[in-house]
Amino acid sequence: MKSLNDANITWPTKDDDFFPYASDPHTYWTGYFTSRPTLKYFERLGNNFLQVCKQLYSLANLGPEDMVDLDAMREAMGIMQHHDAITGTEKQLVAFDYARILSNGFKECAAVASAAINKLMTPPSVQSNEESQENVVAANLDITSCLLTNISQCDISEGAEPFIVTVYNPLSRVVHKYVRLPVSGAAYSVKDSAGTQLQVQIVPIQKELMEIPGRESQATYELIFKAQDLPPLGFRSYYVSRANYILPAVKKVTFGLGTESGLMEWAQSNEIKIQVKQELFYYEGMQGNNEEFKNRSSGAYIFRPNGTEAKPLSTGPVATTIIRGDIVDEVHQKFSDWGSQVIRVYKEENHIEFNWLVGPIPVEDGIGKEVISRFTTEINNAGMFYTDSNGREMLLRRRRSAGEESNSANPEVQGTIVEPIGGNYYPVTSRIRIAGLGTNTALALSVLTDRAQGGSSIHDGEVE
Repeated sequence: MKSLNDANITWPTKDDDFFPYASDPHTYWTGYFTSRPTLKYFERLGNNFLQVCKQLYSLANLGPEDMVDLDAMREAMGIMQHHDAITGTEKQLVAFDYARILSNGFKECAAVASAAINKLMTPPSVQSNEESQENVVAANLDITSCLLTNISQCDISEGAEPFIVTVYNPLSRVVHKYVRLPVSGAAYSVKDSAGTQLQVQIVPIQKELMEIPGRESQATYELIFKAQDLPPLGFRSYYVSRANYILPAVKKVTFGLGTESGLMEWAQSNEIKIQVKQELFYYEGMQGNNEEFKNRSSGAYIFRPNGTEAKPLSTGPVATTIIRGDIVDEVHQKFSDWGSQVIRVYKEENHIEFNWLVGPIPVEDGIGKEVISRFTTEINNAGMFYTDSNGREMLLRRRRSAGEESNSANPEVQGTIVEPIGGNYYPVTSRIRIAGLGTNTALALSVLTDRAQGGSSIHDGEVE
């Protein structure tokens, strides 16, 4: 090290990563950023639940028998880190097996959570009469984790009357959480532990969600309430029962829909209004035989669209249903028979939530379809955008056009860009952002994801 310093040589520096990788001019390894997005989401939920179970195990001072269940979830999450698991590049039967292993891990972890919550709910007077914490016999409460709320299915909330909801906060700070539970009735009352009545809202479940194959639920509504001031590493419980009234709706508009298109066309936050259009599109995947790189096909590893133009899922006006309430406003949109979404704005939040539902993707024509959500704004980002580096720092990306010099470190790829779509995609682990330059520096758009995906800004003012 001293000799290097003595030589007084100036060394080149690099402050970003080496994405996107490419092994030849037509083979950008950007497909696995998004491949099998459902499994990617499942894996992220798995890590969340594992951390919760580890915390509850320690807080409740559980014994070795519960450690066996906890280890099952640890092992499942370890398997999910395999380079053909979290990437989504595995074969379908292997993907089924990964999902089976992780699902079993969830069930084992839920048993740990149930035992821990039972013990933590045991009154201190009962615990103090025991010889040691390890010998405390907890209250025998029937605690169930609702693991299928992503498809609005939970046997307890749908059938039990009344029931208690316990919400745990695994973070080290006080948080607020909107709770959504599938229910079969149209009016409910929610009270906290002090008996205070909470604001609630009942919204219809998205029609396309109710038609998901394998969903075993008769619930047609979701009960929504806000769990306030959840303590760090702590929980609160809420008493839910039927009610004979529905609270009146309060209208509040934070985004606008086109009267003819049914698409979101503008949004407003902090009195700043921005033109932003959001729509679902798809790229047709390139078909090839992979015998030479110019015939490379799009697949789980490689993202190679056939052309540069994406096609809209909807060829006409998007069917919309608008639901307004005291807690949240929702717009249910149907783009096609295999693509729909719900746009949500919670009244006390400063962001808009998009919950998309895609599939089964029609492949009877033998053409793969790479689905994107595209946001189009008036922001002049001059080809610059930012993506996160594994949820930590934000890295500046610069869009490279067809014919422009490649930035690849691979000698076989150096030269001009011939794949302007796949060659401009980057991993988006948690967020992607564009910001205005020139006269509109006050404007910016950030998209936060609930799973690892691929993203880019193919044209100025756009995020996809």
